[in-house]
Amino acid sequence: MYELIQMSFDGEYVRDSVHKTIDEAIDASAELGSKWYFYPFSIVVTGKSRKVVSMGGTICYIQTGQPVLESIFRGKHLKTVARYFANAASDISDDEDLEQYIIEKERI
Repeated sequence: MYELIQMSFDGEYVRDSVHKTIDEAIDASAELGSKWYFYPFSIVVTGKSRKVVSMGGTICYIQTGQPVLESIFRGKHLKTVARYFANAASDISDDEDLEQYIIEKERI
């Protein structure tokens, strides 16, 4: 089972839905309606361990189209990602600034 999690800039998150496959969870994230405004980051985690298996983002690798945040956080626990976002929250103003901040910090 996979959970679709929606996270805000400051690391607050809500459990959106549970799915049988990663693809179902990713498809569900495309149909969020206005929820994305308050929780702009979609994260798919494994049901029991809550490790990141997929994560959206606006900055992607040109060659693969994979979001850079996904490559940084894949395999990390959801709480680790939330803590990372919370620590960066005072230094950013929107999702692209947050992504750029994390990428620069990780030197990717």
